[in-house]
Amino acid sequence: MANLFSTVNSGDLITANLMNQILNELNSLETRVTNLESAQPGSGGVPVVDPLPSTLFHIGDTLTVSGENFSPLATTVVSINEAMVGASQFLGGSGDTKLVFQIPVVQNLDPGGTPVKLTVSNPNGVSAPAIFTLAPQQVALPDGDLFVALSAVSPAGKITAGTAYSFSFTVRAITSEDETYTLTPFITAPSSENWPIPTVSVSGQQVSQYLIPQGLAPNGSTITVSLALTVPAAGTTAAIRLAVVSTRNPAKLSSSSGDVAVAVSGTPVAAQDAFSPCQNTVLGGTMQTDGTVVVPATGSVTEIDYVVWIRDAGTYTVQVPAQPATNWTASIHLVSNQLVTTGPGQTQALPIRVTAASGAAPVDLTITTTSGASTWTYLQPLTPK
Repeated sequence: MANLFSTVNSGDLITANLMNQILNELNSLETRVTNLESAQPGSGGVPVVDPLPSTLFHIGDTLTVSGENFSPLATTVVSINEAMVGASQFLGGSGDTKLVFQIPVVQNLDPGGTPVKLTVSNPNGVSAPAIFTLAPQQVALPDGDLFVALSAVSPAGKITAGTAYSFSFTVRAITSEDETYTLTPFITAPSSENWPIPTVSVSGQQVSQYLIPQGLAPNGSTITVSLALTVPAAGTTAAIRLAVVSTRNPAKLSSSSGDVAVAVSGTPVAAQDAFSPCQNTVLGGTMQTDGTVVVPATGSVTEIDYVVWIRDAGTYTVQVPAQPATNWTASIHLVSNQLVTTGPGQTQALPIRVTAASGAAPVDLTITTTSGASTWTYLQPLTPK
């Protein structure tokens, strides 16, 4: 038999780990001896529970308990601390020597796990307790794609100084869970022009966060978010942007509208929500939750992998400028720069590669898409690092 413990020499430090190991082995030995003493195989005696795995379990996990004398199942009850599992909760495969069930809710558990006692009882008696480590239920984080696109500008007509405008954005969530999202407006403009930060509202109520239900493909769940502002008297140009970020999974579930150009005396940008990109992943760079992609200014390639939600079937030609600005390059990483959809509400992958050389300045990458007489423009903020 292998030695369980190393020899302790005079003067050695007796650690807590060593004492816990000794106590665990004693508890395991006590359980095995008690099982042997109470076992009455095949006689319908007191239930006997074999030692449980030492791995960490979570509430809701499927647990298999092996042992003896578990029949008849109709009168057998499993207790885990104060929680109980009865006959109606035993899963397929349960029998005289095995019980299979989902671990019920147990109170007062540490996130990292808490030792709990499990016993099996029936009219013949109660088993000796078996100890295992249990943690709270693992919470599923929301995941999926968010599509944020300008859908309307009111009032219509050319932008004029001193006028109040509402920029409406469709937020489409194709996601696994109901989730509350943070809605943040951004505006970039000359500081001397005093453009205000837009106010955010949904259904006429000012908000900073909003719950969007789980959204299933192809169309997901949608809300309309309005950004309201008054163009300052000295205003000439600005870019506004709406960022939508999951409160529970911000690193993996966020998106933005891209920059929407606003020019005084110019015509507002047309609705963009029929061709709506979502920044899915960024390789070789970093995507910030405000929708900006940070690109190393080393000449190395950064790939922005978009997922595009496309409302209508058709052929869509996508273009980016080869040199968006000095010290920048961009290209579409597809065999063809055309995306083809055969039905409504389909999504397509759109990988775009960019590089920034030393000395590059922040820039908006213009992604232009055409289909027939329709054109959509997405302005992706890029910043070098």
